[in-house]
Amino acid sequence: MQGFEQFETHDTCPDFVDARPVRIRHHPRDGSVFLDNDYLVRGVAGGILVKLVREYLATGRQDFSARELRLAGTELRLPDVHDNLSVRLGLLQQRLRERSAPLQLARTGRGRFRLQVGERVALSLSRMA
Repeated sequence: MQGFEQFETHDTCPDFVDARPVRIRHHPRDGSVFLDNDYLVRGVAGGILVKLVREYLATGRQDFSARELRLAGTELRLPDVHDNLSVRLGLLQQRLRERSAPLQLARTGRGRFRLQVGERVALSLSRMA
């Protein structure tokens, strides 16, 4: 696909090897995120999802903390004051659940959560800013 850079998962689960990956498209200009061709979310919540998926694709890591997201504030476009991170995480969690997405966020403790991956994932990042 022209104008996009593509990354794919490690095949960490034998069930994923032959499966078609779900495509996550991110457009940095407005932060919009699409699952396959369906709009999911935009803005800070979209940036959070992309950051988590990038980390998952690079390292296989699935456990994260709110603190590390706050430290990545400028990358995620979090405001300096009153970032409402828990509200944004809740919105992202709700949208993923409503769409029965193959990616889900599960709270694992205070300020901690897990990215649950149920299928292969391909991340496409728009180069057009």
